[in-house]
Amino acid sequence: MNNVYNPPRSEMVEFLPPGATAVLDVGCSSGFFGGELRKRHEQIRLIGIDPNETAVRLARAIYDEVIVGSFPLAQNRLPDGERYDAIFFNDVLEHMACPEVALTAARDLLSPRGVIVASIPNIRHISVLGPLIVRDEFRYRDSGILDRTHLRFFTARSIRRLFDSSGWQIMEMRGINRGLRVGESRERRWIGAASCISRGWTDGFFFVQYAVVACPTYWSE
Repeated sequence: MNNVYNPPRSEMVEFLPPGATAVLDVGCSSGFFGGELRKRHEQIRLIGIDPNETAVRLARAIYDEVIVGSFPLAQNRLPDGERYDAIFFNDVLEHMACPEVALTAARDLLSPRGVIVASIPNIRHISVLGPLIVRDEFRYRDSGILDRTHLRFFTARSIRRLFDSSGWQIMEMRGINRGLRVGESRERRWIGAASCISRGWTDGFFFVQYAVVACPTYWSE
């Protein structure tokens, strides 16, 4: 597949832990997220890995080093002995048949106080539930929550279960990218009213993704 998916994901930059000096970006694509990191953290060392050769060629203009390959299969091609303060999985885990394997492998690449930072689409979003409940419709798309290349689907609860079963302790989990498509003003008013009436109970229906920061469970042992 030669398509290059390259959203900047600037909303994920704030989850970089303070003092981080080395970052691994799994599924870095053409490097737009790395570019956002560079804008705010010029001296950080950035390593990327992505299976798309076209994207990797573009990313090499931004990252210190980029590996062509899939994680964790190609992790032995990463710089030897290097450890990372943060390993980013921005909308990547849902593309894996066994994300647990990737999360387990990531532990061996962390610095002593390193963390995983992940963005994971929320299948409970109203844009999925609405058509499913009202029209009996579950149709894959070229991008978004129902991207046809997604192999796994997650809710907030199943995200917690995934990390817990893989040996990770979630330090922070936050819904991000709230709402629907730009211009859907009527739906946005309904979203606000529903959240107000339910005192936040319905918030999980309106986050496109969840951002997760997690550390190995042995931190607390």
